[in-house]
Amino acid sequence: MNLFDARTAFFITGLLYFLMPLVVWQALREQKSDAVKLWCAGGELFGAGLLLISLRGQIPDWVSFELASLFMHLGNTQRIQALRKELGTPMSAPVFAATAAVFWLGYVIARTLVPDGPYHFVWSLLAVGVQCIWISLLAQRIRRNEHIQSAKWLGIAYLPLALVMLVRAIQVLMGSADPGPLVNEYMPLAIALMGVLSSVLGNTGFLGVYVERASRQQIQHAQELARREENARLGRQITRLDRQRAMGMISASLAHELRQPLAGIGLNAECAEQIIRQDHAPASATAPFIAAILHNMRNATDIMNRIQGFIQAKPVEHQRTSLQTVCTNVNHLMGDWLRSEHMALQMQLPPTPLNVQGDPVQLAQILVNLIRNSGQATAGQSSRRITLTLEQQGPQALLHVQDNGPGFDAGALQNNANAFYTTKTDGLGVGLSISRSIAEQHQGSLSLRNAPEGGAIVTLALPLLSL
Repeated sequence: MNLFDARTAFFITGLLYFLMPLVVWQALREQKSDAVKLWCAGGELFGAGLLLISLRGQIPDWVSFELASLFMHLGNTQRIQALRKELGTPMSAPVFAATAAVFWLGYVIARTLVPDGPYHFVWSLLAVGVQCIWISLLAQRIRRNEHIQSAKWLGIAYLPLALVMLVRAIQVLMGSADPGPLVNEYMPLAIALMGVLSSVLGNTGFLGVYVERASRQQIQHAQELARREENARLGRQITRLDRQRAMGMISASLAHELRQPLAGIGLNAECAEQIIRQDHAPASATAPFIAAILHNMRNATDIMNRIQGFIQAKPVEHQRTSLQTVCTNVNHLMGDWLRSEHMALQMQLPPTPLNVQGDPVQLAQILVNLIRNSGQATAGQSSRRITLTLEQQGPQALLHVQDNGPGFDAGALQNNANAFYTTKTDGLGVGLSISRSIAEQHQGSLSLRNAPEGGAIVTLALPLLSL
C-alpha cells in the first residue's frame, strides 16, 4: 500500500488518534479527573472513526459512513466537554446530547436525502472544522484564565486542521474537487497530515496543562511551606520577646525574692565563721548554719532557674504537666509584682491533680499574659482582685482568670483574641493572640466573656490526660 495513499494516511492518522489518548491516560491516570476521562475517550472515538473511514469499501457502508461519522462527532463533542469542565462550565447532559446529535444527524440526513451528492461530506467537513475551532477557543480561554502556555499550543494544534477542512468544503461546493475523504488528491492528504499534527500537539498540549498545573502547585506548596516556616520562626521570636517584656514587669519580684535567700546565706556564713574562730568549739555547732546556707543557695538557684526557664528561647517540650504546679509557679513568679500593684490573686485549685500534655513554660506564659492584662484592666480600681479558678469539665480542664475590671468591650468580644487587636492606647495586641496560639498548639482554646457581676473572664480549655 502506497505510503502517500489517502487510505493509508487516514489509517495512520486514526491510529495516532487512537494511541495518543492512551499515552495521556497512562500519564494522568492518578488524576481521577472527569475531564481527563472525557478527553481520552473522545480521542479514542475520533481515532476509531478515522480507522473505519480508512477501511471504507472493505466493511459495510453503514459502519464506514454513519457509524464512523457518529464516532468522530461524538468524540470531538466529548473533547469539547472535557475542556469546558476544565473551565468549570460543562454542558448539561441534555445540551451535550443535543450538540452531538446535531453534528451527527446533519450528516445522516444529508446522506439519506441525497446519497450520491456531496452534501453529507461537506456537512462532515464543516462540522469537524467548527469543532476544532471550538476546541481551540476553549484552550485559549484556559491559557488566559490560568496563564498556562501548554493550553496555547493545544489551541494552535487544531487551527490548521480546521482551516484545511473549511478549504476542502469550499472546493467541493464549488465543484473544483471531488467529494470523499479517500480520493487521491492533495487536500485529503493535507487533512490527514493536519490530523497527525493535531493528534500529537493536541494531546501533548492537554498533558502539558496538567504538568504545568502540577509544577505550579509544587512551587506554591514550597512557597507556602517556606512562609509557614518563616511565620513559625517569627512567632517564636515574638513569643520570646513577649516573655522578655513580661520580665520587665516582674524584675522587681526577681530582686526581692533573691534578696532574702542571699541575705540568709550571708548571715549564716557570718555565724558559722564566728563559731569556727572560737576556741574549742565543737564541729557540730556549725552544721545548722551550713545546712541553712545550702538551703538558701538552693532557693536562690531555683528562683534563677525559674526566671531563666521562663525567659530563654528553647525548644518546646511537651510533657505530662500538672496545671496546679503551673498555677503555683506563676503565683510565686509574679508574687512581688502583684504586691507592688496592690493586687490580690486568689487561687481556687482542686485537690485532684489535673494533668495535661504540654510545655509548662508556654502554659505559664499564658497565665502571665492573662494576669498582666488583668492588672492593666483593673488599674484605677479601689480594690483590685484577680481570681484564678481551675476545674474539670468532662475531658477538659478549664482555667478561668477573672478580674473585677470594666470587662471587655464589644470589639474585643467580637475579635476574641485575634492578632493585634487591643483596647489599650499603648498596646500591641499580641498578648492574647500569643496566648491563643499557644493554647491551639496544645489542642486547646482561649475564650473571652464578661462576668454577670462585672469584670472580664478569660478561659483556657485544655484536653486532660487520663490517669
